[in-house]
Amino acid sequence: MRVVAELAVTDSVRDKAVELGAVPLLVARLAAAAKHGMYEKPAGAGAAAACALAALARNHGDEYGEARCRAIADGGAVPLLLDLAVAGSADMVTGSAAAIAGLAHGGLCEVLVAAGGVTSLVRLLSRSDAHADAKANAARALGAIAAASAKDRKAAVDAGAVPVLKALAEHAADPYPFQRAREEMRSVAGSFSKVFKPLAQKMRTAASASAAPSSG
Repeated sequence: MRVVAELAVTDSVRDKAVELGAVPLLVARLAAAAKHGMYEKPAGAGAAAACALAALARNHGDEYGEARCRAIADGGAVPLLLDLAVAGSADMVTGSAAAIAGLAHGGLCEVLVAAGGVTSLVRLLSRSDAHADAKANAARALGAIAAASAKDRKAAVDAGAVPVLKALAEHAADPYPFQRAREEMRSVAGSFSKVFKPLAQKMRTAASASAAPSSG
């Protein structure tokens, strides 16, 4: 599994790994890690599988990257990654968060939200033992989700993401991922306000004008 993560450095290699059936093997290892927890054997195999899936999910927003992400989701990885991001070891959390971020940027935001991903990501951000890289990737995933649609942004806000991101941005050595995620949430809200607030004002003005008594 570490070999997959180390070799999957180009899109062609990633595509070939998926074509040869790497995803079901990696998902099976994740399932074993979720079942056995700290007693998994060999130790660290689940974390290595999560890192390998993160390497396969890495993409540049093109159709091939999105196809790999879809294959990972179709293979059943999403609920396992989300569970392990909350309840796994620190190393497992790091690998899972990287994979989730890749899936979010690969066009699977709705899949993640439907699987309860927003709540899991917020819980990950609140874990005191999570590595900085894990929290940064969780923030990147939340930012992608917030940018995907107003509905997904609302899910992130309702899950309490904004205050958690604010606190992390104030104390993190690298605050950018957390600031960026908050900006994505605000930018969607701001674009909504820019469109609908002026329209509402015009409607109120028109209503007032029509209700005013005639001077003639």
